[in-house]
Amino acid sequence: MIRAVLLDVGSTLMFYNVDQIIHLLKKENIPATSSIVGQAERESRQKLDAELTPLLQNDCLLAHPNRLYWKGYFSVLMNKLQVPPDRQQEITEKIYRHVNNTATWSHIKPGTYETLEMLCEEGYLLGIISNSNGTIEQHLVNHNLRDYFHFVLDSGVIGKEKPAQDIFREGCVRAGIPSGETAYVGDIYSVDVLGAERAGLIGILIDHWGAYLDPPCYHITSLSELPGYLADFNR
Repeated sequence: MIRAVLLDVGSTLMFYNVDQIIHLLKKENIPATSSIVGQAERESRQKLDAELTPLLQNDCLLAHPNRLYWKGYFSVLMNKLQVPPDRQQEITEKIYRHVNNTATWSHIKPGTYETLEMLCEEGYLLGIISNSNGTIEQHLVNHNLRDYFHFVLDSGVIGKEKPAQDIFREGCVRAGIPSGETAYVGDIYSVDVLGAERAGLIGILIDHWGAYLDPPCYHITSLSELPGYLADFNR
């Protein structure tokens, strides 16, 4: 039975504003569409999983998988946008500064607050585990989300980064609930689901971007599906 639900933040609970990325690119005379940005999101997840999954399965771990994800994302995006090679570093740095600003991740999908309220009412202990830069707890406060969660683990604060097992195990310690009764919900299979499973948690993939056709794990496509999914799981 699942009694605790721990969640990622970026692309799980909160999202960056795609229109802002498109506007930034157009200011640089680079035409972009939400479709291209979505393709970059999907392909970069697949690229990261292809590189990281075999390492995790062989108990190897890269030092900074978050950087690896963004490296892949920008590589795919520059290719999709056909940015000239001599401008790719400049454009990449501008977009990275934008997405690396926690305040950029301010889009909250309809139904998010209601879903969290429902999970609390149903008795689940909620927590956050996020690869971030030390500012995620205040960001949740700013958007009236912090009170739903028993604790917030920010990799920039504790010095441990997903998919390392230690950060997931620390989440179970903070929750006071065994790993086998704790679910972790995140948007990247290798980092979030496989990382959580290696630490003994139940991994649930949330695939907003449609990056996974048939993932080898429990999965949902939106946060609003989570209460019903957990109810079915616990029957």
